[in-house]
Amino acid sequence: MKKKITYALLTIFTLLGFYWRLAGLRQGYSFWTDENHVAIFARAILRRQTPVLDNGYNTGLYQYLWYWLTALPMALISPPEFAARLPAVFFGLATILMVYLLGREFFDPLSGLLASFLAAFLRIEILWSRQARPYQALQFFLLLAAFLLLRYSKSPNRRQKIAYFAGFLLTAVLASLCHGLGLLIFLDGFLFLLLTSPSLSLIAATGVATILLSLPFHKLLLAILAKLGQTNNLFYYRVLLTHHYLPLTILAGLGFFWLGYQSFRQPKLRAPFLLLTIPLVIQTLVVSLALGQPFVRYFYITFPFLILLAVSPFFLAQHLVPPKRFLALSLVSLLLLATLPQLALRPQKYYSLNRDMQEIPEVDWQKIYALVKAWRQSHPQAPLVVNWNDLPVWYLGENLSHLYLLRSAPASYDPLSGAKILHSTNELKKLIHQYPAGLIVLDSWDDRVPAGVRQYCRQNLHHEAEVRQLFPRQPRPWPVNIYSWPL
Repeated sequence: MKKKITYALLTIFTLLGFYWRLAGLRQGYSFWTDENHVAIFARAILRRQTPVLDNGYNTGLYQYLWYWLTALPMALISPPEFAARLPAVFFGLATILMVYLLGREFFDPLSGLLASFLAAFLRIEILWSRQARPYQALQFFLLLAAFLLLRYSKSPNRRQKIAYFAGFLLTAVLASLCHGLGLLIFLDGFLFLLLTSPSLSLIAATGVATILLSLPFHKLLLAILAKLGQTNNLFYYRVLLTHHYLPLTILAGLGFFWLGYQSFRQPKLRAPFLLLTIPLVIQTLVVSLALGQPFVRYFYITFPFLILLAVSPFFLAQHLVPPKRFLALSLVSLLLLATLPQLALRPQKYYSLNRDMQEIPEVDWQKIYALVKAWRQSHPQAPLVVNWNDLPVWYLGENLSHLYLLRSAPASYDPLSGAKILHSTNELKKLIHQYPAGLIVLDSWDDRVPAGVRQYCRQNLHHEAEVRQLFPRQPRPWPVNIYSWPL
């Protein structure tokens, strides 16, 4: 395919992908709980030039860079729900281009173009390019790290090798400052260099950099390591890949075995094979065996590597003799056509987080806290009882008085919101007897609410309202109930 046609098609895919990601985003649908967390610290930067709350609470290096990237558009654009999601949109745009570059470098321009098309229009890629969360940035940085390592392995020039290696380390640092899972990029690079590079100094440098950047996360990492052997989410991710992305998974499996076999026969394919498979293997093991809760977004970071493996049979089939080439290309083409149900062939105003797996409450928190705010205006000294700590901080402000958090946890207060923690139904009853009036916002999803609380509220308190969903159409409702006393 001629360069002009290739670049023209890539430009079309990128521009359409950009529009698909922006469509309807200006409407500013309510944040979901983890997005609220980001928005709180981004707002703190706008107020105090640092991601520290007024009570002194901060998250250290955790998501530090992402808070700043989110604060920039929030300073310039409104509503905040739209502004906070813009960084992910631009990282999604960059991901489309990076997928093409890797596909071209690994295989050929046509394979890169096919991979970029899938990255542009797969619903899962569009969805996570519209969230005020760092997973799209992690995906881009992981692709960029693979690109730099590939260039490092190909370059005969020592200075260029050092430059590419330095770029890889910087990329891994930036990713780690967006989210703790970015540390896995160091591990991916370490394993790649161990298997392909004779340079012990670079391998050691990667190991040292990993250790140094891991130190601020040592408590989190130790907690994860302590759970090894207690967690197994492999079934969850198997269901994700086989029930929702089976054609893509079959193609990626074919690509894995075929490319692996060819990498022994053609040394130039060894680096692409390792760079595609190491991140997928490491990510799958970590999210399945080390992280307590299974979430699509944890595996999603490596989704472009699945895409690139899936297009590799298309590249390899072109080198077969004519009869076999026709059969192989026909099979690959049919499997690629079977991915159409997972593509967004026209832009949509909203994309559900739960289209694949039912795991994240999609709730109209804007509406809920508008009701809460109106109620508190007539009851300024009444307690507010919630089961999420960041929502009242975002919607009602910091340093809230008379805030209580329902949690079956040993702590007596929550450091982020400053809320006092109610550990049981009996403690809630005591609070209700202590104050003449109060309000409770109770989410139906949270499994850390003390036993019996929901039943007690339903049977003994006044039911103010129920908000069941965020979007006009979504896979399932997530009821949130508001209760008050006195009756």
